[in-house]
Amino acid sequence: MLAATLGREFEIVAEATDAVEAIALARKHRPDAALVDLNMPEGGGRVAVPGILAASPKTAIVVISSDDEDSIVRELMIGGAIAYVRKGTDPRETLNRAIVAHKDTRYNL
Repeated sequence: MLAATLGREFEIVAEATDAVEAIALARKHRPDAALVDLNMPEGGGRVAVPGILAASPKTAIVVISSDDEDSIVRELMIGGAIAYVRKGTDPRETLNRAIVAHKDTRYNL
């Protein structure tokens, strides 16, 4: 679904049900990108984002949420997430720009 939505060739390698599982899957798969629900179980984005980046530093993390939690989103963006998308909006342009820009720069670290 992600590949079709973005018009790019992405492969969904795994789906996590909580933050702890998301970190374990990032460690195992080292994904190019991860969509992280701000309010997922076991700590949500506050646990998942730093944990994923520790496990897989080059992963582009996009935070998604239906809640308006600006301070948490700001915290996660400062902590390494590359974009925020509100559920219920069309995320294609935001995701395309963020992931492509991140992919182009991540090898120049």
